[in-house]
Amino acid sequence: MHLLFREGKYNYGATDQVAPTLFIVFGGAGDLTWQKLIPSIFAHFQDSFSPYLAIGDKF
Repeated sequence: MHLLFREGKYNYGATDQVAPTLFIVFGGAGDLTWQKLIPSIFAHFQDSFSPYLAIGDKF
């Protein structure tokens, strides 16, 4: 996977190799998850640091 930092907030001007990553949160139904963790993950998605975003409940 290639990550291209776009112009704007993060102006690195380079393409870096990024390894595929799996991020799992166990016990993420608490208040801190929804106030801190989920917004920060979504911010990374918006800044194109992660091409996919999936949030699920009760699998």
